[in-house]
Amino acid sequence: MSLYEDLLQKQFLPHAYEDWAEYRNAISNYLIASTAADSTLAIFGAGCCNDWDLSLLAGHFSSITLIDNNLPAMKQALKRYQLETYPTIHLDECNLTGLYGSDYENFCDTLFEQKKLFGASIDTELPVSTALAFLHQTYEKAKKHVIRYGSHAFDYSVAFGLHSQLNNMAAWIWDTIAEACHWQDERVTEYIAFQTDEIVKRVNDTILLSTGKDAFFGNERTSSLNDSPVIGAMECILDIKKRYPGCQAALVPWNFNPELGVTYEMLLQHVTL
Repeated sequence: MSLYEDLLQKQFLPHAYEDWAEYRNAISNYLIASTAADSTLAIFGAGCCNDWDLSLLAGHFSSITLIDNNLPAMKQALKRYQLETYPTIHLDECNLTGLYGSDYENFCDTLFEQKKLFGASIDTELPVSTALAFLHQTYEKAKKHVIRYGSHAFDYSVAFGLHSQLNNMAAWIWDTIAEACHWQDERVTEYIAFQTDEIVKRVNDTILLSTGKDAFFGNERTSSLNDSPVIGAMECILDIKKRYPGCQAALVPWNFNPELGVTYEMLLQHVTL
């Protein structure tokens, strides 16, 4: 198993559906109470829909489009909610960022090659400059990746827990290998953070353009793990605040991983367009 595959596996939470029941009920009912019946909905970053009760939503919306780059996960969602043949739920396998698994595998290979050459070298200039050059090329390619659903393609859209996942893998890979090699240099981390801000804004452009009435964003405002902002989530919170200073907001607790004691305070931002 490659490092990238190992990190992907670590993101999988086998008891998420059971653990997230209270959170799922809270945000699903909030959405239903805040939207018109017989309207259309897009769920960006739908995944397995452990955080959305598709059974409830299917009875409220005339059409639901699940959008994610993981088609098997969306199919699993339909199976869990026994909606496999439900005619008004549509699956859209879509990469929102232009960053692919092959990019991350290549980033791992690039860093492992540097590890072979330099190991735990005190001089980190070459490993860092190599990583930055690779990332620059990758992010420039990703900028050309544009997703457009058309203006007002959906009445409503939701994106919960999505933005913290948009660009976290590159940072995770770098942190894992840099720590093993004792490469103490913040330039790569800072560059990835800058690109995260850019990616978040592009994804928000896509979501907002495709929404006709209201858009709902849910992001990790605080974490039980530490006081540091959740990268990607905080960028989205600030971007939406800047675009819509008067948007409605609410706080929802998310018992993310009870076994490890991980909880988030989710900031729900409700934007009327």
